[in-house]
Amino acid sequence: MLILTRKPGEKIRIGDDITIHVVEIGKGNVRIGVEAPKDVSIMRDEVVERIEEENLQAAKRNRNTLVHAASMLKNKKMMESGTTPTGKPAARRRKVVTPKQPLTGDSNKE
Repeated sequence: MLILTRKPGEKIRIGDDITIHVVEIGKGNVRIGVEAPKDVSIMRDEVVERIEEENLQAAKRNRNTLVHAASMLKNKKMMESGTTPTGKPAARRRKVVTPKQPLTGDSNKE
């Protein structure tokens, strides 16, 4: 890292197309101006760190969503094919039928 001492109104050049202007020096801070081509991104470090953290969290949420969706799709395909995750045929479920009228021989007849 190069460390330079500058006074208000002085400049620092970086390459041919970037100029740093020391605008003002206050108590505990320095105001600077940056002249650079439009294709050069200029951001405060804390902003870059926050963006990176938010992108990381969004990527985790997206991954969890994708894993969940893939699992649901896999389960749907297995149900349609009649297999289980182990590859064994799925057990058939018995359909429970409730009679609409009492069965013959029912002791609760009126």
